[in-house]
Amino acid sequence: MAYFTQGVLGLPIFANGNLAVAHLISPTGGYLLAFVPSAYFSGLIVKLGSMRKSVLGFFIILVGILITGTFWLSIFCDFKTAFYNGFISFLPGAVIKTLLAVMLLPVLE
Repeated sequence: MAYFTQGVLGLPIFANGNLAVAHLISPTGGYLLAFVPSAYFSGLIVKLGSMRKSVLGFFIILVGILITGTFWLSIFCDFKTAFYNGFISFLPGAVIKTLLAVMLLPVLE
């Protein structure tokens, strides 16, 4: 919410320094909208305390963000293009970042 609020207030945290509203109606809007519930659910998953549950939960959240973003992106282009550019192309990096985040959980406790 802090990330989103900063953008709404006009701080230059989004690409090209645009306000959050401009990004919400752009092709990337679905990903931004998915961040808010994802942050909440990530906090719940961390409270579970189990590494295995955390990995599974974070991957479910990751897929949720990518699916939400892909469907929103498909408003601006055909679904096949949106799926490749908005889901498949981001999946490898997102998986690596998710695994790194899960490995850091014990260190940050």
